[in-house]
Amino acid sequence: GPWLSLDQAVPDDASVRQFRDHLLIRLRSEWRGYSSGTLLAARIEAVAWDTTGEPGGNGPPADAAQGAQVTPLFEPSERVALSGISVTKNKVVLSLLDEVRTRLTSLSCSPDGAWACDPPEAREPLIGGLSLSAVDSDEGDAVWLVSWTHLQPHTLALASVENGVAGLASS
Repeated sequence: GPWLSLDQAVPDDASVRQFRDHLLIRLRSEWRGYSSGTLLAARIEAVAWDTTGEPGGNGPPADAAQGAQVTPLFEPSERVALSGISVTKNKVVLSLLDEVRTRLTSLSCSPDGAWACDPPEAREPLIGGLSLSAVDSDEGDAVWLVSWTHLQPHTLALASVENGVAGLASS
């Protein structure tokens, strides 16, 4: 198909990645009333438009894309910030810094575009580090989980977020 543009639909300084039929937009500056550090989701067909301008092209024209509906998935607070995002086949996993403690949360998106937060992680937030990345985001929900503290070396585990991050406590 034709190249699609996000020009004028998302801020120039935002980082954007794809999750199925959505774009995940991580703001680096304030936009549409959302503060820097917010993570938003928008359907691709609502914000991306056909650069050729041909009739029947994919997506809305640029002016309609500017007003496309976005869903806030995470908004920072005084004590909680978004540290990282990992995408698997069925989950978006957020790594959060909560008063210098790392914790994970996962989100699911239904076919109708509704987002839901999965049950919380069962382990206590770590003072140290916790890193999660998808093994193969096209094939499944397996993840590499690396954790460390000042007293423990890096530990690598293979886990799954198929049922959310609640099951990671045993990893």
